[in-house]
Amino acid sequence: MATRINIRREGGAVVFDPAEVTFSGVVFWFNADSEPHAPMGIDVQPNQTSSSVQPVPTGSAAPLPVPLPESFSYQCTLHAGESGTISIYNDFVPNLSPLAVTKPATTVQVATGGKPPYVIAPSGEPSVALVETPQSAIADAGINAVLTDPPATITFRLSATDALGGAVDSDVTINVS
Repeated sequence: MATRINIRREGGAVVFDPAEVTFSGVVFWFNADSEPHAPMGIDVQPNQTSSSVQPVPTGSAAPLPVPLPESFSYQCTLHAGESGTISIYNDFVPNLSPLAVTKPATTVQVATGGKPPYVIAPSGEPSVALVETPQSAIADAGINAVLTDPPATITFRLSATDALGGAVDSDVTINVS
């Protein structure tokens, strides 16, 4: 899904609305101003939209370093001092199943990426609690399964949505040894 970034005039100054997208997402600009603009060098005439682009910070090599998010600023190439900001998050995805955990460990990450907070549906299994994993300097945000006295193999449905509207809906199997 493409994310719209509005270009508008506010109190005499041109404003590019901030945007938040996933790594695989695209953005486009709508120019609500009476003058043309060129965010990231992309021409946008008044009352028109630009083509969609996948934003990658200047000088970055794909893939971007994990963990994201990473925010970067871009400039209008027609007008000095006009800029905007795009924040890029890793895609919200389930971890590949089956997963494995060795006792006494009782926690395993079942989904990564996206933007917290998450709306997480109950797992439907009494021995599985699903909880949000916070973002850290070395690990991506996501969802953990916290196991309480689980059987040797447990399968449950992971259904969750992140703050950007990304959704995960898949079966997860965890082998406990």
